Amino acid sequence: MSANDRHVLKAVLGWIDLRDCAEALRELDNLSPELRSTPEIIDLEWQASARHHDWKRALETARTFTRLHPDVASGWIHLAYSLHELKRTVEARDQLLDARIKFPLNALILYNLACYCCQLKQNEDAIQWIQEAMAVRDRSEILSMALEDSDLEPIRDRLEKMV
Repeated sequence: MSANDRHVLKAVLGWIDLRDCAEALRELDNLSPELRSTPEIIDLEWQASARHHDWKRALETARTFTRLHPDVASGWIHLAYSLHELKRTVEARDQLLDARIKFPLNALILYNLACYCCQLKQNEDAIQWIQEAMAVRDRSEILSMALEDSDLEPIRDRLEKMV
């Protein structure tokens, strides 16, 4: 990593610490193309875009992530989440259904499928996805997240019975 890239990256992290994600995103544009294409930096750009609620940029960043690094699950999770935030929940669910084939043991993919199905009023599917997530990750951790998640409010009573 060049001295300039180290300086820029330090500035990006500083802006994020100060919660000025717009400035962090501007700084990211100053990184070398080689560094900008790494999964870590693309993830950082997505995180800053999401915190800034710039869902269009987050979506484009996630698309770049999945194109450059199709074997990294977080890119697919970010892509689906961006679509969901843009009120394109059917597309978000469909992206994760495809990603699930590639990453069958990724609890966050399974959990987010539950959230999106619940928002689409597919409550039985949502319960099934939560159960699958609990099968691959600590049951109490998944239930704890689910009981606090507003996306899962329509099935909260059923989740409480699982405790």
